[in-house]
Amino acid sequence: MPANPNCIGHPASHRLAWLEPALLLFLCAAVWLAYAPGLNGPFLFDDFQNITRNAQIAISDLSPASLLGAAFSQSNGIFGRQIPMLSFALNYYFADQSFAPFAFKATNLAIHTVNVVLVFFLVRQLFLCRVNLTDSAFLPGSQKNATVIAAVSAAVWGLHPLQLTSVLYIVQRMTSLSALFVLLGLLVYLHGRKRLHDAPLRGLAWMTTGLVSGVAFGFLCKETAVLLSFMIIIVEGVFFSRRNLDFRTRRYLGIFYLGFVALPFVLACAYLILKPGFIESAYASRDFGMWERLLTQFRVLFFYLGLFLFPVLSRFGLYHDDFAISAGIMDPPATLIALVAWILLAALTVRGFRQRAIWAFGLGWFIAGHLLESTIIGLEIVHEHRNYVPSIGIAAAAVYYFLIFFQKVSGNLRLGAVAGVCALTALCFVTFVRASTWSSRPLLFQVMARNHPDSYRAQLGQAVGMTEESRDIREIYGAYRDAALVNPRTVHSLLEMTKIVYALAAAIVPSHAEDGTNFTGGLSEPALWDSDLRMDRRYLQQLGLALKSEIERRLRAGTTHIETVNSLITLQKCLSSRQPHCLPFVDQILEWHRLALLGIPPGGRGRDLLELSMARLFAEKGELEASLDHFDKAIESSGDNPRYRIRKALFLVSMGRRDEARMIADQVQGEMDWRQQFSTDMKVLRQALEGAVPGPDSTDASGAVGRY
Repeated sequence: MPANPNCIGHPASHRLAWLEPALLLFLCAAVWLAYAPGLNGPFLFDDFQNITRNAQIAISDLSPASLLGAAFSQSNGIFGRQIPMLSFALNYYFADQSFAPFAFKATNLAIHTVNVVLVFFLVRQLFLCRVNLTDSAFLPGSQKNATVIAAVSAAVWGLHPLQLTSVLYIVQRMTSLSALFVLLGLLVYLHGRKRLHDAPLRGLAWMTTGLVSGVAFGFLCKETAVLLSFMIIIVEGVFFSRRNLDFRTRRYLGIFYLGFVALPFVLACAYLILKPGFIESAYASRDFGMWERLLTQFRVLFFYLGLFLFPVLSRFGLYHDDFAISAGIMDPPATLIALVAWILLAALTVRGFRQRAIWAFGLGWFIAGHLLESTIIGLEIVHEHRNYVPSIGIAAAAVYYFLIFFQKVSGNLRLGAVAGVCALTALCFVTFVRASTWSSRPLLFQVMARNHPDSYRAQLGQAVGMTEESRDIREIYGAYRDAALVNPRTVHSLLEMTKIVYALAAAIVPSHAEDGTNFTGGLSEPALWDSDLRMDRRYLQQLGLALKSEIERRLRAGTTHIETVNSLITLQKCLSSRQPHCLPFVDQILEWHRLALLGIPPGGRGRDLLELSMARLFAEKGELEASLDHFDKAIESSGDNPRYRIRKALFLVSMGRRDEARMIADQVQGEMDWRQQFSTDMKVLRQALEGAVPGPDSTDASGAVGRY
């Protein structure tokens, strides 16, 4: 008799011994085939900040200091997501100490493959532990049928193009690693829950181990791992029953859920109520508020379901910044429709739990998986990787009813098997095609710009891709202009257009009537900022003035976004590297920095970075005391971040004030703990103090020290 009367036993069957390994081997091969074209694709978007420009990742040895420094090198999330950060460093070290995209993406794909196998075992265990399913007589106790439904579910989930950004977008290893620990934790939990009937204390020990370890290790990858607590409630509501448990065991189970699910949830809600700034601060640099985001998410969730159920390639993308924000409950009207629909679906799901319906499991799991990233947390509106775990439930439920349908139509599963193979082949092909577009940056952004013409980031990426391909300068300029027209709040595209205009103006030999680069005379028809390029020096100078005016107008208009901060930092680096097309407008760059600072509240995101950039600009002008003043403001804005103090010390070394720099170095060294967060920065500083010349400044907002 099985240990738990809720579950089907596991009878030995020599005929089935080969089935699982064969299915899993074939499935893993199909997953690698589908994703193979994109394994040599580029780093993208947040990959640069977190990986390639993070000096702590570029380790040269496997010493504890190097490994700890890499693990704690970022401030993503609450605790820094140490496990994926450490894995990035190991990728770098074992790839001949280089940022080879293939090594990083192949590791991501290996993690995804492991997750596919874990999804197989999870779904298989769930369907072997079902209770009183009323949907149909399908799967009357057959281990073979449970294996088939698990294999098809894992295949649908693993081969679906919706998962691609969690695999080929390297930094989203944070998502896939977190999912790995969540799935392992849930499997351990199920192991204990099945034994709760005959061995309550031992079963509770396994359940506790699975939940705590899954959340703890998953949390160190990404905070969404805490949703494991809600997922086990969904599993309990559909696949288990308390009726077969004695009174004492039911009481133990109640205490378990009270202590590990209800209490943490209440404490989290209490914290958010008492510390509202924790949520509000995330909206300081957003173009939307909390209420707007929450209303928009009702539509976003249906968009996610649509991507999964109808995987049309043109709807996918790395960016979805073209998704319209809900400004009110009737703006657009689809907001109200989506809100009412989700209220009804939530009520039906609760009712479905009473019937042990598989559709209730799928929908409940999907909702639970989005409770963090699709509610009030001030994240960006849409990202596909947020469906990595939530889509597991939808996949399992869809496959279950797919097989039921064909069983009822044909009386057996042969027709369903044929249809299933066709559907999986189609999914594999769609993912293969999508992965192929990720093989190069120009191709990826060309496709995204075509599919998402209203996406600012897609249009901007296309301009960058054109630059990498050395396309005609007028095409590149036009792509940046298109991006600037799509988003009337950003200045990044305008800054790039300005650099092009100044470069062309400097390259054109002036006529005898013109006096230097600051000529401000005009044509009979003044140039507008969105005008076409003309290879005429006077026209280009007027166009530069028009762009300058538009940049300043946008900077004064509202909140300064982090992209604007990074754009201005890039411009400052252009000047610091003495590039000719940036030298003529150093005073303009300083003025743009000042205007951008007005749009960031004290302590706001990016203020420290902008103050640091200001310090470097004044250093370029030779105004050293003003530079030191902005170093101090950067340190203050960062909350006395040691990395900024090290940068100030490096600047002091360049001024010959080594004693002051050495004092800062000693202070920072004394404050370093076992995490070794700033070991690479300190190494550069010590070398500078010993007389070595610091290397060129190659950092960005999050990187370690290069110069100062």
